[in-house]
Amino acid sequence: MLTKELIKNIVLDQQKSYKLPSPYIKRELETTLVDKKHQEITIITGLRRIGKSTLLLYLKEKHNADYFINFDDERLARFTLEDFQLLYEVLLELYGDQQIFFFDEIQNIRGWERFVRRLYDMKKKVYITGSNANLLSAELGTHLTGRYIPHSLMPINFKEFVLFKGFQTDPQKLDTWEKVKLIKLFNEYLNIGGIPQFMLTQDKEYLKNLVQYILYRDVVSRFSIRNINALNHLVRYALSNYSRLISARKIAPLIGVKNHTTVSTYLRYLEDAYLLFTIPKYSYSLKQQYIAPRKLYVIDLALARSYGFYFSDDIGHQLENLVFLHLKGKKIGDIFYFAENSHQCDFIIHHEGKVSYAIQVAKELNSANQKRELRGLLKALKKFNLKEGTIVTFDQEDILQVEDYTIKIVPIYKWLLINHI
Repeated sequence: MLTKELIKNIVLDQQKSYKLPSPYIKRELETTLVDKKHQEITIITGLRRIGKSTLLLYLKEKHNADYFINFDDERLARFTLEDFQLLYEVLLELYGDQQIFFFDEIQNIRGWERFVRRLYDMKKKVYITGSNANLLSAELGTHLTGRYIPHSLMPINFKEFVLFKGFQTDPQKLDTWEKVKLIKLFNEYLNIGGIPQFMLTQDKEYLKNLVQYILYRDVVSRFSIRNINALNHLVRYALSNYSRLISARKIAPLIGVKNHTTVSTYLRYLEDAYLLFTIPKYSYSLKQQYIAPRKLYVIDLALARSYGFYFSDDIGHQLENLVFLHLKGKKIGDIFYFAENSHQCDFIIHHEGKVSYAIQVAKELNSANQKRELRGLLKALKKFNLKEGTIVTFDQEDILQVEDYTIKIVPIYKWLLINHI
């Protein structure tokens, strides 16, 4: 149990040291969180160093509030459930009675959900961040069911990036110079990704160290991993093979483990830490969804390049990964890939009991691949009774009428800016 004086010193130190950074990159999630007037606990999860703390500080300033503490502080390593009462007393003594609490990286404290439940019952508003998807599982299910609203903070997206760069022209009405500038911005974004600190410094060692920090803090330590070499090999393999199908059985011998279930378990841990995502093949049979290979995507392309193997001609897979991250960030439904016989479609979106969208991604459409790309998309449109589909390319734009279906071909630098979904 910590002393009240130590907790007071930590709170005061953090009040001085935790300030909004300059330059500050605005996030779309800000508006959603500021405008929502509800008592439910707001929980923000996402990769470490993705901007969750900064977002909390932004909300703290907007609400003119003081009750903020970051639990990712080594002085709080021995903080326990019993210390929350001391913390509350310190906040009251320093700042008086306030209604809003901001808790950063609270998953570090065992039993935290009990204190948060007490605040909720006292009609207090609580904002929480955490760097592991497990924050939304067992702990919340026991004490906070129906009392929280979850949000995932993704890397800085292309729209946030171009606004930060001062580009505010309507992407639907581009003159020649504006188009050239937007493509240049997209190429820059494709290269530096969306992790805030790296965007500003472009220090490649920062990304390598970040991966290692996440692995040891959120995977090795949390789940008591013993075969660290195998985990590192798996991470390198995953970050080198994004936008591709993966098979735990095939990966197991490559990383030196005997049982493919170990690979599946490690992949789940890496998903919990937000380093990667996998999506299933769409099937009306849940069993088929479970046994079919899953498709893998990474949280950030620059991070993947820093730790995996990078191929300069891999632009098609990079575009597909960006499309996935956009869809994930929009939270418009469950994301699947479609495959039937030799027909494949990169993404279908299942929302409110039906498939609503079908999206194909290709660097370009040419005589060698157009028939294949259209065939996969058309198969999905027919399968799910859709009249319109989209092909996202690097720089092609057109509208095709194929049979009774409308196919929109959209450059990715426009598709990421215009809310098609």
